Amino acid sequence: MFVTEGNPFEEALYINFLNRDLQVKDSLEVSAMHAEGILRNLSVDDLDRIIFSFFDNDEKWMLEIFSSPKLTIFKNKYPIKRQMPFYHKSWLDLKQS
Repeated sequence: MFVTEGNPFEEALYINFLNRDLQVKDSLEVSAMHAEGILRNLSVDDLDRIIFSFFDNDEKWMLEIFSSPKLTIFKNKYPIKRQMPFYHKSWLDLKQS
C-alpha cells in the first residue's frame, strides 16, 4: 500500500506491506525536509518488484518484496526511513535504480 501525506512543501511516501488480515508486516518511509514529492510512473516490473518515481520524474526507485522475511542489519540511508530496530526481519527492500 502506497500512501502520501498531501503536504505540498514536505511530502512523504509511506509504503506498507500488509498480510491478508490487513496487518502491517513491514513498512518504510521516503521523505526529505523541504522536498516536494509526487508518486508517479508506478509499474510492476515483476511479481516481486515495483518501479516508481517520487521526488523527480527522472529518478527511479525499485521496491523489492521478498517471499519470506530476511534478517537485516539496518541499512537504509536517507531519504529512506524505517521505524524498526537495528536488526530486524524485513519483507521490503527499497533502493534507487
